[in-house]
Amino acid sequence: MNEFRNLAILSLFLCILSCVSLTHAAPTNEDNLLSPSKKSEPKEDRFKPLHGKIIQAAINKAKDGSVVTIMPGTYALPGPLLLENRSDLTIRFIDVTFKTIDVNESVFQINNCKNINIIDGHFQHFEPLENYECDGPVFSINSSSNIKIMGSEINGCGAIGVSAFKTNKLVVFQCHLHHNTFTALSLNECQNVDINNNLIEHNGQTYNGSDNQYVRFHGNHVVGNKKSYWGNSEYRQLYIKHHIELQEPKIQLLEPKPEK
Repeated sequence: MNEFRNLAILSLFLCILSCVSLTHAAPTNEDNLLSPSKKSEPKEDRFKPLHGKIIQAAINKAKDGSVVTIMPGTYALPGPLLLENRSDLTIRFIDVTFKTIDVNESVFQINNCKNINIIDGHFQHFEPLENYECDGPVFSINSSSNIKIMGSEINGCGAIGVSAFKTNKLVVFQCHLHHNTFTALSLNECQNVDINNNLIEHNGQTYNGSDNQYVRFHGNHVVGNKKSYWGNSEYRQLYIKHHIELQEPKIQLLEPKPEK
């Protein structure tokens, strides 16, 4: 009789122990899927086109005469950043890369503006084209005056690094213009342009332009461009007039010696 009673007590003890073990068991894979840990949550995608709206909204909200500071990050938009009919505005980019997704669009477009400063920043198209296909420029500046682009990286992926049309007083200073498939600089019907102290390398060509007045090009480091800028007659005249120092054989103009 005692043996049966002891056996019953042992069975009850084992049953209780089994229940306690199940209660403290590790959650199943299904439990993990229902309540993911913080480590398994996907990180925010910094390349979403939506992010570029932050910059455009800041520009749109800023009053003329103010300074807009864009904080670090990589931003993108389907189309260009746009400045239109604005004046006396400074935009500072702190460790910022801005990319335009549509290669047929400009990356930064400035229309009918005056007294604009663009400081620092890295500007390019989202997916570069290796060869020129008549795609959009990085900077497109139209019918504007006193525009300064300073300390910026203007990285190819666009046919033209800086394109300007009917613009007066344009300054490109201490920028890095590279891998622009057609040309680093394209100026048409512009005047009073200063291209100073830039690194201009690995572009289709350095300069392309027509009907410009008072273009000054000095202190630039020009290397590795595929097509020589000497093919452009306007650039040649620019060199002769302003004695530009470039990595090309210098032109020496010799006066004819008087006959004895």
